[in-house]
Amino acid sequence: MKQNNTVTAGLITGAAAVICGLFLLVRNLQEGSGLVGRPVSPAVLTGAVLLAAAGGALLFHSVSLMKKAKEETSAVRSRADTFIPEVPPEGYLTAEIIGISRSLRLSGGEEGYHVVCRYTDPVSGKSATFSSEAVRKYPGKDIIGKPVRVYPVPEETEQFYVDLNTIGEQPSA
Repeated sequence: MKQNNTVTAGLITGAAAVICGLFLLVRNLQEGSGLVGRPVSPAVLTGAVLLAAAGGALLFHSVSLMKKAKEETSAVRSRADTFIPEVPPEGYLTAEIIGISRSLRLSGGEEGYHVVCRYTDPVSGKSATFSSEAVRKYPGKDIIGKPVRVYPVPEETEQFYVDLNTIGEQPSA
C-alpha cells in the first residue's frame, strides 16, 4: 500500500508541477509580448521551464512505476503458466506465509486483509502462491514466515483454501 501512496503522490505532484510551470511560462510570455506591459524575465522563464520539466520527469517516473507494478501483478495472476501442485496423501499442502495484503472489497466498503502464502514443491522446486479469503481483523506481521495448511477445493482443480486456523502448526512428519 505504501508504494501505491507514493506513486499517487508522485502523479499528483508531477501534474501540479507541470501545470504550474506551464502557467508561469505562458504568463511570462504574455507579459513579454506587451499584453500585460512588463518585460520577459529570463529567471522566471528558466524557472518555469525547469519546473515543468521536473514535473514531467516525476509524472513519467510515476507512470512507469504504475506500469511495472501492474505488469508484476498480472504476471502473478497469469494462469497460463501457473504451477498447480499435487496434493499429498494427507490431503493438504503446507505453505509458508509470505505477506498480508489489504483489500477494500468487504461489504460496506470496510477494509479486509488477505494472508498470502507460498508452497514450494520439494521435488520440482516449482512454487505456487495462494491467498486466503478476506478477514476483517489485521492478523499481524508476526505470522509471516509461519506454516499454514492449504486445502484443495473439491471438484475445482485450480482452487485452494488457506486454513488460517492452522497458522503455526508444524507439518506432520
